[in-house]
Amino acid sequence: MKRKIIILGAGESGIGAALLAKQQGYDVFVSDGGKIAEKYKIELHQYNIQFEELQHTEEKF
Repeated sequence: MKRKIIILGAGESGIGAALLAKQQGYDVFVSDGGKIAEKYKIELHQYNIQFEELQHTEEKF
């Protein structure tokens, strides 16, 4: 079974944690209650990491 991790916050440290978790083989999901900076969205797309912004969907947790 693949390990899953949810990261709250898509600032510099949240994105760094997401990339590291992906590198370590986790199924990663990033959630940010605010707007995610475009440069971070590009990175998330590049590494095929799912994310949401402007909300925290409880069902995802």
